[in-house]
Amino acid sequence: MGAYYAVPSDSLVRFERYAKNDNTAHFSGRFTVSGSYVYGWVEEGIYSWFKLYFVPDKQIAARLPHVADSEPVRELLFTNQEDFIAAVVSPVDAAKLKRRQIESITGRATLNVDGYWINVECGVEYYGVKFLSVSGPMTVDLKQDSIPASHC
Repeated sequence: MGAYYAVPSDSLVRFERYAKNDNTAHFSGRFTVSGSYVYGWVEEGIYSWFKLYFVPDKQIAARLPHVADSEPVRELLFTNQEDFIAAVVSPVDAAKLKRRQIESITGRATLNVDGYWINVECGVEYYGVKFLSVSGPMTVDLKQDSIPASHC
């Protein structure tokens, strides 16, 4: 049995189905979300990897379903993160990141997205969308700081 979900009365999406095989609740609907993105290296001991997530603005997060008895959505993942990276990160900046001349890229953007899902694994909540396009101006900041690791 999966987690219980709270769906705001003014939700941007509607419940579609619950996938029992992977404990994921799927919602349908296209919407615009504004907020901050973080893309870069995560360092943990001898391991390092890329991570990408999007922090929706509070007024948008409040209109998205979330795990019951939990805070509103804090970060979104992308089912098609390569499409987001290609639209937001320049090839020059992507090369700098790959060569570790910079550790992370952050900024603000307004995005068009489709669908929405919630998954709880190891007691950790995951929320995600499919990226469609950038919808308006965005900012890009190149950083020398890596992204903190998160754990189950």
